[in-house]
Amino acid sequence: SLTAPATGYAVTRDSTGIERRYSTLTAALAAVTDATSNNRRLVVVNGAITETAPVVAKSYVDVFFKAGSILNCNSTTGGTHGILFNAAVETKWYTDVSRSVEIRRNGVMGSGANRVVEMTAGTGIVFEGIVVRNLVTNINSNRGLNMSGAVGAKFYNCAFYGAGTANAYGAVVDGDSYFYDCEAYGGDTTLGGSGGVVPCGWVINQTTTAKTHLFNCIGYGGNAGTSSEAHGF
Repeated sequence: SLTAPATGYAVTRDSTGIERRYSTLTAALAAVTDATSNNRRLVVVNGAITETAPVVAKSYVDVFFKAGSILNCNSTTGGTHGILFNAAVETKWYTDVSRSVEIRRNGVMGSGANRVVEMTAGTGIVFEGIVVRNLVTNINSNRGLNMSGAVGAKFYNCAFYGAGTANAYGAVVDGDSYFYDCEAYGGDTTLGGSGGVVPCGWVINQTTTAKTHLFNCIGYGGNAGTSSEAHGF
């Protein structure tokens, strides 16, 4: 069934093997203190969870979302992110029913770019079957995915949505990343007024040594009204 509880929770086992339930993913991740390359740990998310501060991914800790789950990242601090991968290695965020799960950035934000998922460093990161949706409309540069350093991240059957009054990019990617059967959507910048600058699906930043690889992926431009163009790539 795709029905998930309206009041969600995250479950993991403590160091003694006892299963514990937490009201946020942040709390569940904090409870995992013994994850290593030889002792990978798992957190299971079931239902709708609301986070009021950025969630920081952990090394060797996988996050499994049951079908129908929603992770609402509702921090109102501008210029921040919903989920941060800044040092995590070997972590997989996934579901077993593709695109039945959403990670969202909601609400009215303070000034500055607001990203749902931010990847600045780390290796061995995998996303599978997840929709990353930015719903912030009051300011610009609200991206679904923003990458600026994570190496070798892999994404399978994911979708990324931008939002905001300008530069509403679905996914900004770099760093030898790999995308399989993914889609990226530019936002509707007319929600902030008459229209904003180039709402793009994909923005690809690469060098001769750090290339982005897209396999069977699609990009959709957003709605810029009459003030600008919109591009899939």
